[in-house]
Amino acid sequence: GIRKSQLSENLIGSLKGELKEGRLNMPIVQLVGGLLDKLPSIGGKKIEVPKKDQRFKGEFKTLRLDSAIRGRNINIQDIDVLYDTMSIGIGDMRFKANGNINFDRQVDLSGTAFLNPQYVKIDPLKGPSGQIEIPIKVKGDMSDPKPDIDHSLKILTPRLAQSALKS
Repeated sequence: GIRKSQLSENLIGSLKGELKEGRLNMPIVQLVGGLLDKLPSIGGKKIEVPKKDQRFKGEFKTLRLDSAIRGRNINIQDIDVLYDTMSIGIGDMRFKANGNINFDRQVDLSGTAFLNPQYVKIDPLKGPSGQIEIPIKVKGDMSDPKPDIDHSLKILTPRLAQSALKS
């Protein structure tokens, strides 16, 4: 077999494609729920964080990926996941990001989660897309990455404050 040292030096390539209907173990929906819970309350519906025993496990409708493999790292130029989150009452959720995932399942991603404003009514968080936009930056083990809450709050708090001043 190939030794780990050879793999880290020699592996070069790319992953590009689209998958339909699958599961991604990274708990982005739970991270979005946790971030929304930490925001200052200005009214509107909070997203329900799926419990570990709930049916939702990261099922997606589509996953598009454009990445390059260098050694033991997958450099993600673009990942676009459309999660099937109707079962938890928030409509479909899209997550677009870029960053790195290595072969030891460590992630370092920055992106945005897009929620349907018909289901999640937090109007101050509407972005230019017309969707509820939640910035997310995560690091750590793929199955339990830690969000950078300060990053999200730094972007979202001015939007919430501006909304409060208008009303």
